[in-house]
Amino acid sequence: MKFVDAFNITLEKFDITARELSMRSGVTDATISKFRRGNRELKLESIEKILGALPDDAYYYLMTQWANERITPKHLIKLLGVIAQTIEAGEVPAIQFPDTQKPSTSSVLL
Repeated sequence: MKFVDAFNITLEKFDITARELSMRSGVTDATISKFRRGNRELKLESIEKILGALPDDAYYYLMTQWANERITPKHLIKLLGVIAQTIEAGEVPAIQFPDTQKPSTSSVLL
């Protein structure tokens, strides 16, 4: 699946508009709308801003949709092993799972 397709599916599923995402990310709504229609490519800086502005559950959903066709169960097992080793080595902070986090704000973008 192309990233733009996963992006569009995610925004639709979480009822996020280009305008709302623009307000949170600092990337213009026109730029986001043109990207969604396939009329514009985004710079890495804009992608990072947009991804950082997504609520956590929308971000994880987007990454899952994008990678879904590319990651086999065998690859997923290897990926999870690398993540576990990295956390055990103290190279990244431990991940908090949804049941230990404060309530999700996925429906509130501001």
